[in-house]
Amino acid sequence: ISTLLQTTAGAQALADTLTALYAVPRHLYTLTAALDDALALQPGDCVALNHAGETRNLLVIGTRGRYSSDVLDLTLWG
Repeated sequence: ISTLLQTTAGAQALADTLTALYAVPRHLYTLTAALDDALALQPGDCVALNHAGETRNLLVIGTRGRYSSDVLDLTLWG
């Protein structure tokens, strides 16, 4: 496997970071937002979802525009 990692410590640090993502239960959310508000969102962006007094920081993993309805369907993970 080709890699740019130079040391065992660097490889371990990357492995620890990646596995930490899965240490906490994560969920997928699908929601619809007004096109004007969400047009700039792209996969890889982070958003804050506020619901019932709780805020969750989520990652945008998918977008689909429904331009005839002026809405954008978002798929969020976190």
